[in-house]
Amino acid sequence: MKKFILLVLMSVVLFVPVVSYAEVNKNVNQAVPKREQVTQKMGWVKNGDSWYYYDQDGKNHEGWLSYKGKWYYFIDGVMQTDFVRVNGKDYYLGNDGVMRTGWIEDGKDRWLYANPDGSMKTGWVKEGNHWYYIHRGLMGIGWVPTDTGWYYMNQNGTMKTGWLQENGNWYYLKADGAMAIGKHFIDGKWYSFKNNGVML
Repeated sequence: MKKFILLVLMSVVLFVPVVSYAEVNKNVNQAVPKREQVTQKMGWVKNGDSWYYYDQDGKNHEGWLSYKGKWYYFIDGVMQTDFVRVNGKDYYLGNDGVMRTGWIEDGKDRWLYANPDGSMKTGWVKEGNHWYYIHRGLMGIGWVPTDTGWYYMNQNGTMKTGWLQENGNWYYLKADGAMAIGKHFIDGKWYSFKNNGVML
């Protein structure tokens, strides 16, 4: 009889921890989904040297993003800086990722010009009494070719008119800035210029 009672007691002692362990394990499994929901990413997140923006559904944003009145662009979820080409147009994004418009100093001793929509300008820009020539956003300096001829842009980007001496040669830039070729009557005298603009 004593052996039977001892056997029953031992089976109860061995059974209780098994039940207790199962309950603890069940509670741990229920806590995992709650922890994952808390760590879902939203908004701006920096990972290494790259910035990401997570939409409300927790996914990386792709393409253009308007945020607090500023425009950003993302490729493979990564915020872009410097030049990007989108649908055949070039845009300039600063180191902070913000799309720039108007005159832009790019930190490489170059001036750029972007249209109001952010796309890089190509063509003439007039500021006050000065003309500038922009090609794919980059302000021209020195000799620049256009559809209407050659023009000379000063070091500050302004279009030059009148006489120009360069490398021992004389050139004449007409009132519209175009380089003179052929014969021209200037200041009461006739002058001849080669096809490359050099005065004969």
